[in-house]
Amino acid sequence: MLRGLCAYIIFAIGLLLPADIFAAADGSSVVILFSNGKVGHIAMLVSGEEGKFTFYSINGNNIYLSPGWFQGGWYIGNSKHNDLGVGSWDTPADFMRSPFNADGPSSDTTISCCRYTDAYIIPTTAEQNDVIVECFRRMSSERYNLLKNNCATACIRSLWTAGINTEPASDAVPPAGLPEIDALQSLLDYLARFTGSYDLPYTAFRDIVTANPQGRFVDF
Repeated sequence: MLRGLCAYIIFAIGLLLPADIFAAADGSSVVILFSNGKVGHIAMLVSGEEGKFTFYSINGNNIYLSPGWFQGGWYIGNSKHNDLGVGSWDTPADFMRSPFNADGPSSDTTISCCRYTDAYIIPTTAEQNDVIVECFRRMSSERYNLLKNNCATACIRSLWTAGINTEPASDAVPPAGLPEIDALQSLLDYLARFTGSYDLPYTAFRDIVTANPQGRFVDF
């Protein structure tokens, strides 16, 4: 009787408390962030010591359009710096609500420069997180390519290298809760799926979420 009552209480508490509290307790989770604007952007929070979450983002810090490729030209990247282990937040919800998560000038290092609108937390191990961080840092020094080596590529490859599935089964159904996207992102997503030749933020976010049903969206 007592054992059954305890199990019921634990189950009830699990329903009432947000998932990221449990995930943060042992420092073993990764959060996929999606910014639903322009062509979109994808980044990650990785938990580490004491369960704190730090921010990782490849930002296309060298993307310029003509005229003036070598004199500056027109900058179109997310920000002029990559974020590699920036900040410290107790939970993913704290990050999403923080002043750091904001749109702003590409040169501003005190904010994310684009506001993340969606977050999906996936349970991991500490060893997997170490691999994710190592791979992400390594990729930050590679030559950026707007279509084939970008923010989505970095997230996909880092997760895959750590043994986290990034490609859903052909018959997998995307879960409810995915963000609605505009006509431009819908077109780009269609082209990405049709050609299979490049990675795009929304396509990557949807596929990672669908391939990891053990995770859940973060409420904030």
